Amino acid sequence: MRKEVGTRDKSVATKGYVNPQEIVSLDSSMRMDQALLVIGELSKQYAGKIIIDLEKHKNPIGVYM
Repeated sequence: MRKEVGTRDKSVATKGYVNPQEIVSLDSSMRMDQALLVIGELSKQYAGKIIIDLEKHKNPIGVYM
């Protein structure tokens, strides 16, 4: 099964560069609901999509992103 690579992914792979203003990092101790708020705002702004957590997770994300 082959995954299609998006246009931006192709340009990043070709250039080997990511704009520092496009990098998001989250601490592993951040709660999931907080992380999803951050990622959700970016998703809405840049992709026009919203993220909904139906489970209302409150645990730490557990990984440094």
